[in-house]
This record gives sequence, structure tokens and C-alpha cells, in this order.
Amino acid sequence: MIQLPGNRPDNLLPFAWFIPHRPMSQGSACRIALFLMLVASLLPAPAAHANLSGHGGPVRSIVIAPDGRAAATGSFDYSLMLWDLTTSRDLERMTAQDAAVGVVTFLGADRILSGSDDGTLAIWDRASASLLTRKPAHDAKVSAVAISPDGQVLASAGWDRRVKLWRTADL
Repeated sequence: MIQLPGNRPDNLLPFAWFIPHRPMSQGSACRIALFLMLVASLLPAPAAHANLSGHGGPVRSIVIAPDGRAAATGSFDYSLMLWDLTTSRDLERMTAQDAAVGVVTFLGADRILSGSDDGTLAIWDRASASLLTRKPAHDAKVSAVAISPDGQVLASAGWDRRVKLWRTADL
């Protein structure tokens, strides 16, 4: 059994099965652990489950829908795309923004919010992929958005060094 500092004697390291059960120095145990981590890092990484390809520019943001079956992405190509994660196909491309889309999030199950480099927030209907409203939010790029757990409050952050709080019912 190998005991490292802070471990209880009854905790065996995962690789202890092939190490002779004789006293081992802490340095030897660390060298073996380092060797095993190196070997593991050389193993091939698992393939991606899906490849969502369709934007005309770099993708800047992605969010998975609350139901787990869809995702929305925002890109430098000024578009927002909605994806079906069960088939890995694009469902809609939304293109009514005047600048790169930097952030996206779902507002409940039926709306998507995007923030862009022109400082605006846009709200989209998920079912029809139509723009519901677009409003000025920041004096510079929108850099982040977050929704409260109850869905009542949206926070937006911008390059104007401000965080703004919005009632989602007012959007």
C-alpha cells in the first residue's frame, strides 16, 4: 500500500494493484504517479459526439437549452444559429443583428437572447426564429449575460465597464 501525505492508510491509489506491497518512498510513489499521468496524456482523446458546422465565422458563444435537446450559437458572422442536438443539424439561422454576436442564452423554453458587439440585446422567438425585439443595452460590446435561477432577472455586462440588471418580463 502507498500512503501519500494527507491520505488515510485505507485509501489505495488506483495504480496500487501492480506495485509490490512493500514500503515505498514518497518520491517513488510521486514518480510512478507522474509516469502514469504522462502515459494517460498520450492516449488518444475520445471523438466529439457531434460536429455543429454552419457559421461563416468563428463561433463566440454557445448555450444548451433547458430541455437539453437544442443549442444556440453566436458568431462573428453576425448570426445566431439554433441546433438540434439529437440530430446535430442546424434548425434556424437568425441574422437581424448589425454586429458580431458575442453572447447567447435561453430565456425560458421559448425565447433566445443574444448580445452583440454593437451593444444591443436581441430577443428571438425560438419556434419561428423571428426577432421579437432589439434594444440598446450598453455603450460598447456586450460581453456576458446571465439569467437568475428563477428566470426573472437578466444580467448583462459590457465593455463599457457596466453590469445592468433587467426584468425578463420587461424585455
